Amino acid sequence: YPVQFIGTQEEVWEWAPEEDYEEFNKSVFSMVNESNALGKEWNLEVLTLPKLEISDDRNGDHLSALCCGISKDNYVSYIVNQDDLFIFLGIGNAPEEVYAPVERNEFKKIVTKCIEDFTIDHKIFLEAFLEWNNTPYEWNGDNVIAHFDKDLVFVFEEDEGDYCITTIKTVSDKKSSKKM
Repeated sequence: YPVQFIGTQEEVWEWAPEEDYEEFNKSVFSMVNESNALGKEWNLEVLTLPKLEISDDRNGDHLSALCCGISKDNYVSYIVNQDDLFIFLGIGNAPEEVYAPVERNEFKKIVTKCIEDFTIDHKIFLEAFLEWNNTPYEWNGDNVIAHFDKDLVFVFEEDEGDYCITTIKTVSDKKSSKKM
């Protein structure tokens, strides 16, 4: 399995910089370099800063999963604990099923878990997940209607300038989801 060096975490998160590991083959940094380039393109600081303070919602687990998830190849994150220094690796050639689209009920469970457990932008997360899952969707006012076998309606409300998902409804009649 191909291996990528993603980063380390002790007191802070540090992306794996090529210059600090000159003895390594440069190819083990391609995924981190790809993520860094995407971070610059998307103006996403978390992917471009060499070191980051860690918190409950920004740590090596999340950052390495993000790096693997946005990679063009099928990688999964693997963690090595070496005397409280956590080393994060990407292991390649993950089975296609790992990144296969999910059906309606699983999609709803994942969205619910993510918005409950992590500090994320609900709009960006939902639209990115729907696009990744190849699920057609549309905005209808403050609602997103995702077209699965039965529509899922994600109801957004504004909370201190942020739009948050407050309700997820399954609608069996596709006509009634348009009225929401």
